[in-house]
Amino acid sequence: MFEQLSFPIPSRHQQKGKEELFNMSHSSVRNVIEQSIYVLKKFVILRDMSNYPLRKQHYIPKTCCIVHNFIRLEAEKDELFEEGEREIEQKLDDT
Repeated sequence: MFEQLSFPIPSRHQQKGKEELFNMSHSSVRNVIEQSIYVLKKFVILRDMSNYPLRKQHYIPKTCCIVHNFIRLEAEKDELFEEGEREIEQKLDDT
């Protein structure tokens, strides 16, 4: 049964293309995560979650994300996200 399975070995060119695609995807995801963390830092409630029972604390970041997504849907511009994007670009320029 397994003898019929064959796995093609990618050539160097295909492998390089896959690595570049992965790197681009990884970079894009990283930027979105950094922007999201920047925005979430603006939610004061996240700085002092210890006031809330442990069983409820996991809801707080999720709720902040939901509120932020709602703001993004309803607002024409998301100033916090854009501010985070500028800060990240500035850090990249400094390095």
